[in-house]
Amino acid sequence: MIHWKNITVAVCIAATVALIAYDVLANAQGGVSATISRVLRAAAMEYPIIPFAVGVLVGHLFWSQSN
Repeated sequence: MIHWKNITVAVCIAATVALIAYDVLANAQGGVSATISRVLRAAAMEYPIIPFAVGVLVGHLFWSQSN
């Protein structure tokens, strides 16, 4: 039987580790202006829908949480 919850956790961890590794490499090779956060911040200044969409996504993920 496939345990999808375990696979989902593994995929989330792998994606996070991959993004961290990429960001470290981008910073080392391309400088701080090539990091994910700097690129997203620059894009958000040009396209305000980006931070709005991130807010909607995060709100959607946590809205149904009980106290």
